[in-house]
Amino acid sequence: SRVESSLELLESKLHPPLARPGIVARTGLVDRLLASDAVPVVCVVAPVGYGKTTLLAQWAQHTAHWVGWVSLDQRDNDPAVLLTYIGAALDRVEPIDPRVVRGLAGPGASILGAVPRLAAAIAAMTQPVALVLDHLELLDNQQSLDLVAELAAQLPAGTQLLLASRTRPPLPVALLRVQGRVVELGVEELAMDHEDARALLEGAGVGLDDAAVDELLARTEGWPVGLYLAALAHRASGPRRHAWAGFTGDDRFMADYLRSELLARLPPELVSFLTRTAVLERMSGPLCDAVLEATGSAQVLASLEESNLLLVPLDRQRRWYRYHHLFHELLV
Repeated sequence: SRVESSLELLESKLHPPLARPGIVARTGLVDRLLASDAVPVVCVVAPVGYGKTTLLAQWAQHTAHWVGWVSLDQRDNDPAVLLTYIGAALDRVEPIDPRVVRGLAGPGASILGAVPRLAAAIAAMTQPVALVLDHLELLDNQQSLDLVAELAAQLPAGTQLLLASRTRPPLPVALLRVQGRVVELGVEELAMDHEDARALLEGAGVGLDDAAVDELLARTEGWPVGLYLAALAHRASGPRRHAWAGFTGDDRFMADYLRSELLARLPPELVSFLTRTAVLERMSGPLCDAVLEATGSAQVLASLEESNLLLVPLDRQRRWYRYHHLFHELLV
């Protein structure tokens, strides 16, 4: 390809993952995104297991935009690699001038200086373009984060940047919100309702009556992966009636998932904070300080919320929190 000079690209990073059988069509959310195709920035931010990638992949099948896709990983913390992948994703949509990304890896290369050239290349495309950056939480290099923020600021008219992340993206979201330049979808929007939950369970081979679906929805708080793991637990339990009724955060399917996807990725001191504060039904900074006989808990809670670690704020001032029901049951 014209933009893939010295870097051998992984083709799988440039396409949405294939949908697995039984996936639930998030029609309402897709329609909401389609109706917002004139808004330049879309942020889909939620903890693991809320279907962020699935939603954007479904949207990509219906949008009138031509879609470039990058599934980010740790290698994209090299800003030259990140920009090369963005260039390659756009080149798949419509060939772009190879000078846009040429020489990025060389000494003295200006990463942010390449963004205006990239924006100009997008503006020159013959059809409206959207760029999806999935798994944005994996970026921790400041230059790579600045590159994403600068690209969002310089988007040509009619173009969209869609970001999926477990953590808040490195953008001035408050300013974009005031300007009407951002659509935000979070836990509240991505949580499944009764019909979504029924479709997911039936897709996983589990049929429950309305009351059972509602009880399971309450236990999982509409968390899609929680519902799916409950379906697996139900199937594994055999023909016993109401086997789902015992589904909790320490069920082996759920516990394995939470440990591998959340706890195993956290430093030991943070895991200790989680397990020791899980005795509390609701938490504040001062209350956690008292339980831990320490200081700084308010900052830890704020950091946990920003990292979307299944922590639910209970007020707008972000003083009181609780853990997601299933996560709480695992921790205690």
